[in-house]
Amino acid sequence: MSDVFVLEQRIPYEGACVFGVFSSVKSAVELALAQTDRDYNWYTVTKWSVDGGPVDVASIMEDGVEWDDDFSPIVDSE
Repeated sequence: MSDVFVLEQRIPYEGACVFGVFSSVKSAVELALAQTDRDYNWYTVTKWSVDGGPVDVASIMEDGVEWDDDFSPIVDSE
């Protein structure tokens, strides 16, 4: 089994819900960027792998993508 990227929608004062599970970080981020509610809600991408726990990858907000310092995305090649 390979890594998966979980996209969550974060709703202020209500919590979070899983918005999708993807095999590439590019697909998860593209879907989040396509959402029109980013002025109120925001989205997070977390990488899950068999050999390790969750790793924060990115937050997608109204002004774009903020990558986690420990994650160096190679979005174009995925």
